[in-house]
Amino acid sequence: MTDETKHEKRLQEIEKQVKNLNISSHKESAADTAFRLKFKRIIEKEFGVQEWGEQMAEVRARNGQALLLAKKIQGVVYGVAGPYIECNIEDICAENLPNVGNRSYFNLLSTADGTVHAYSQKRDVKDRPNPPLEARYRDARNRKEGYANYKVGKVYFNPDEIYVRKEEKLLPPMFL
Repeated sequence: MTDETKHEKRLQEIEKQVKNLNISSHKESAADTAFRLKFKRIIEKEFGVQEWGEQMAEVRARNGQALLLAKKIQGVVYGVAGPYIECNIEDICAENLPNVGNRSYFNLLSTADGTVHAYSQKRDVKDRPNPPLEARYRDARNRKEGYANYKVGKVYFNPDEIYVRKEEKLLPPMFL
């Protein structure tokens, strides 16, 4: 058995274990593959953000100024293009994230220096089984339900570009 075959078999075992986990009693986690579960563990440990529910935590830019971008977090979407922090549009600091481009599925928001991009969702991606080819993280699985559960009217942040400010701390600490 090759290393690649062993690795694939191990991933399948992990995915079975994930499906058998009772992660939440009220919702089924979107972290249903080893790829998504890896990101769920990182986000919960390093950012202190849970998958569901309003959380008293701010989204801030990693641009040296820790510019305020959102006043609350609504959860995390785990898709095949990686994790995205979810916020309500009314919690966004629009003066710090102007609209810089209109796309089919979202409006692109950006800080003035371009270090943070956010995606104001206009359409869901239920008709898109895989993420765009240029996605930084990609685990193409041809999902009939779409590659992520993005909701119209929500704004999404890539965790690689932000800090989360929670209880007077900027998270993740490794980037400070």
